Amino acid sequence: MLPVYRHRDRTGTGTGTGAGAGTVASLRIPIAPGMLAVLVGAPLMLSATFATPPRPFDGQPPSSTPYRRPVSAGGLRSYLLGEWELKKVMIYKAGGVSGRFEGSAKFDPFAPNVLRYEEEGEFSRQGSEDAVSTRNSLLYDFSSSSKVDVFFDAAAEHSSGPEEIIEQARFLHSIRPDTLELFDHVVENEDVCEGQIEITRAEAFMLTWSVGGPRQEGQILSLFTRVTPPEELNLSLEDLIKAEILERGMQS
Repeated sequence: MLPVYRHRDRTGTGTGTGAGAGTVASLRIPIAPGMLAVLVGAPLMLSATFATPPRPFDGQPPSSTPYRRPVSAGGLRSYLLGEWELKKVMIYKAGGVSGRFEGSAKFDPFAPNVLRYEEEGEFSRQGSEDAVSTRNSLLYDFSSSSKVDVFFDAAAEHSSGPEEIIEQARFLHSIRPDTLELFDHVVENEDVCEGQIEITRAEAFMLTWSVGGPRQEGQILSLFTRVTPPEELNLSLEDLIKAEILERGMQS
């Protein structure tokens, strides 16, 4: 289990172990991948497209069976493993920099029950063709069956071992596996954060972040498209089912 650091929740106080309470004004707008280009508009798009790529035609008629996304911590861990193409749009009215990001991301096993997330790519400000290289590293802790805790990898640039990296990690937020809602965020001042993961396909998912308050107001939309084929990860529908069964057994 990663360490839990004291931070504010939505009510302004908390320890990072609860879901947060209180009613807040929400800026989050559920957005389907195909609607992202409409929301962003031409000024931010430049040469990028954020529509979910079509599934390659394999000579077989499309399946009428809807995709069943993971609904447990174990299922989510199996789903995230591997390499992804990553595109982001940042839209800020206050307290942030609007622009776009294009790069890559990957989820790799790091320690027992922990995945390490690493992203790198190029960020361009709105209205500028100049790009800046950026990197980010997070830790996803799957020790609990009821939530996934996400930490900032504060030691990512150091040659530290897993134990030292985990010890220095800073709590950011948690994920509810059953709803894929991001909750219990670290906040500053009176800012309110909202987040949601949208999984509707095996090879792509959307992450939506919104923040509103006296310090910041804006939204970050991220589209992840799978690079590593599931067969190379040795993952299958059976693997996801086994993860779900194991998770439900832990809860019973």
